[in-house]
Amino acid sequence: MSRTSTTTPVPPPVVDADLRKLMRSLKLGRMLDTLPERLALAKQQSLPYVDFLSLVFADEVERRDRTSADLRARAARLDPAMRIDTFSSDSPVRYDREIWNELCSLRFLDDARVLTPGLGFCCPGRRHARRPRRPVRG
Repeated sequence: MSRTSTTTPVPPPVVDADLRKLMRSLKLGRMLDTLPERLALAKQQSLPYVDFLSLVFADEVERRDRTSADLRARAARLDPAMRIDTFSSDSPVRYDREIWNELCSLRFLDDARVLTPGLGFCCPGRRHARRPRRPVRG
């Protein structure tokens, strides 16, 4: 007589209300969307705690990067159809091709330190806002 093992699917772990409250107070509430799935995966693969945390935080960083880019694009009222990968160099628009190629290469990101000193202070007024005001003598 052979035994056949039937495995029933294990439901994902439930995140209790206290943990939900703590995560929301730390601004990590959106991690709750994927946390039950990640907990089940960690249990199934016997992930060490550090690997589990790395996985969950990597998901959150990726989500925030994606959301941030979407929000900035919407705030700038950019047309979603207008992207570099859909740009046609055959368009009748006139532009400096050398500058365009330089921008597309993203080499300027490597030279960010060189560009920064030429920009000056970001907000020079903040430096003065921290100083105590002296009374005017007349």
